[in-house]
Amino acid sequence: MELFGDLANDSLGSMGITALGNNNFVIASPEDDEGGVTDAGSVRLVNGSTGVQIGAALAGNDALDLLGVTGITALGNNNYVIASERDDVGGIVDAGSVRLVDGSTGVQIGTTLAGDVTNDVNSVTGITALGNNNFVIATENDDVGGIVDAGSVRLVNGNTGDQIGAALVGDVAYDRLGSGSVTALVNNNFVIASDQDNENGITDAGSIIMVDGSTGAQIGDNFTGSVSGDFASVSITPSATGLYYYILSTSSADNGGMVDSGFVSVMK
Repeated sequence: MELFGDLANDSLGSMGITALGNNNFVIASPEDDEGGVTDAGSVRLVNGSTGVQIGAALAGNDALDLLGVTGITALGNNNYVIASERDDVGGIVDAGSVRLVDGSTGVQIGTTLAGDVTNDVNSVTGITALGNNNFVIATENDDVGGIVDAGSVRLVNGNTGDQIGAALVGDVAYDRLGSGSVTALVNNNFVIASDQDNENGITDAGSIIMVDGSTGAQIGDNFTGSVSGDFASVSITPSATGLYYYILSTSSADNGGMVDSGFVSVMK
């Protein structure tokens, strides 16, 4: 069985194929002119045994919605997440959207999660799957409470599509919370690295925050840089031992007045 785009430049499958645990797979095509709408984008679920499409394609409503352009993320429960940073939602240009979809039927679960002002580009930093089937949305350009590019990180239930708890957000302009990375830990918690977070009056000091992957509540205090650019090259490595530790390393950190001396730290 073969699937083809039905118009020139549809570029079917241009974002690649995402395999699910139930042997079905997902095709994302952000440039697909679905329904005659230029670059609306489409996402299709396909039976991995027969090659037959399951259900109808999900598509953007407006030109240049580019559905699926930020990626498809498979969850452990066989559902999947569509991230579309350029999706126009409710008349808001480039609000961005995140949709949870049933990996057996191709039907969307719950409501679309979307930015609430122009250029929020919801999900622009990406989606991170957790081992408990929840997932995390990081949006560094999110304007929250009137704060430009405060950035936000949200935990979502991977069975219902409902947000869990309150979003974690930056508190001043251009904090861009989540701008570095979101890393899943073996105990289903996660770590947010924000290299551009302005902390203690220091521009781009950077921060590391650990969060409960079941409740969305922050665990402990922020771990922050002491000078601008300290966390410019931060990386998080989860422990494989199951002891709920993670290793923080950054070659750009200044220590004792020594520029870019770097450090490695074991945290919990």
